[in-house]
Amino acid sequence: AHCFIKMLSGKLTERHFAWAPDGSAGPEADAEPLTMDASVPSKSVGFMHDSLGLHRVENPSSEEAAVSLHIYSPPFQECLVFPPTGGPPRTAPMVSVFDSGSNGQPQASPTGGRESLEAPQSLHDFCMALSEQSQKQEAGTRLDSNVVMDLLMPTDMSPMEWASFASPAHFSEFHPVQHVTHCDDEFSVIVTCWSPGQSVPAHTVGRGRAMWLKVVQGNLCYEEFSGGLFPWENGVESQKVLAEGSTSSMEECGVRLHRLVNQSDTQPAVSVQVFSPPLTQFTFNTVNGTERKDIHRLLGHGGIAAPVAPKSMAANMRGLVRTAGCWYLSFSGLKALLQGHLSRPDASDAAVSALLRKAVFNPDEWRERLVQGAAPGAQSLAISDGEPSIAGVPTPRYVLLAQEKHYTMLLAFWEHRSHEHCVARVRSSGRSWTLVLEGELEERTFFQGSQGPELRRVGTLKEDSLSFVGNPPPASGGGSPHSEWTERSHESDSPCVSLHIYCPQLPEARFL
Repeated sequence: AHCFIKMLSGKLTERHFAWAPDGSAGPEADAEPLTMDASVPSKSVGFMHDSLGLHRVENPSSEEAAVSLHIYSPPFQECLVFPPTGGPPRTAPMVSVFDSGSNGQPQASPTGGRESLEAPQSLHDFCMALSEQSQKQEAGTRLDSNVVMDLLMPTDMSPMEWASFASPAHFSEFHPVQHVTHCDDEFSVIVTCWSPGQSVPAHTVGRGRAMWLKVVQGNLCYEEFSGGLFPWENGVESQKVLAEGSTSSMEECGVRLHRLVNQSDTQPAVSVQVFSPPLTQFTFNTVNGTERKDIHRLLGHGGIAAPVAPKSMAANMRGLVRTAGCWYLSFSGLKALLQGHLSRPDASDAAVSALLRKAVFNPDEWRERLVQGAAPGAQSLAISDGEPSIAGVPTPRYVLLAQEKHYTMLLAFWEHRSHEHCVARVRSSGRSWTLVLEGELEERTFFQGSQGPELRRVGTLKEDSLSFVGNPPPASGGGSPHSEWTERSHESDSPCVSLHIYCPQLPEARFL
């Protein structure tokens, strides 16, 4: 087949390999790999064909994601994958969810062929049922382990969930790929894709935490280790084979050192793990010491991206206070979460703070917003908060991201010009959050005393720092309730970008 590639974001490199006499992959044929770069028009389009030899496409960056569009002619759905350690190739499916003969309908899941009198639940249905059952529990009590087992046993992933959570694109040749697909106050659900021979380092999940595991494809081996003072002194004490379709409750994994292994040399595996209390970060014991790994949250079809009830969304937000890990969000995604949470009477400031601490935003998105705000003819935004700006001192440039009933969200660009500080004063009658996305700010809090302004607090907000200002104290002696204000300044030669959330909304935020 011919393959045409269009780079949409990031970079990819292509390397060609010669054929070995035994039909496996031989040595690399090119002196230098071919680089495709979305930012360079002349390098943003590529062409591949089997006649050019075996090839491997990879993302050379360990930090920047790459997105590419592939067009095949004639169409095909399978390809030969050559193990990086050598050996004969194996046939692997492409990422396609639909078949040309399906009339646009999803095909059966990769574990199809197991006939059942009752169609199994999807992963989304399982997560929703789990949340509903946990919400019925009395405060301070935990859902019975057998109830979780009964819900998990018939669960399978829908065809779209296979494409979203466990397609060939979700496997790595280096390590198992894990994603959190659901997280609330009581439970987290993690889907793991295991390539042949892969394992996770030995670890525990914490005293008092329960784990349930279902193997939805392939086979896994659960190994428990004997106790030892150092990781290298721990030997395998017991092994248990977890066959495809099996569901297990791991009672001792909270305190016993253990690991999961895909012992097959040829077959991948996919597992679903359920943790209570929720787990979004693993702590591994390695020869180099303790290693912590955040499990990224994946927004996929049929998963947590599906519409959820406001109560469930609020529970998800509150659950962030007790869990580790990162949330990869766009500003529109943040807006949806804030809208659902802050509109509730029991909205939690701690949950909003936890969300902002764990949120990871795309720098290209905020830079694009700022460029759009500076485009010719674009409207500028001024914040009139009752506190006059300092005459002759530059102020930040604001971009309005959301002006909702319960909150205002702004993006601020701070630029140091002509050796003058960029300063903004804000006096708000509610709560506010400031997240520094790039650069650093100095934040000062003042109180209007009888003898004039009194400095209450000074702090430096570095990149990724979060600042929260609560409701001002009630006025005493008939004084003004707006007796506190915050002043932020930027004096570095490097620009600074910050995200600001005000609750309730700033009615004075307006376009000029």
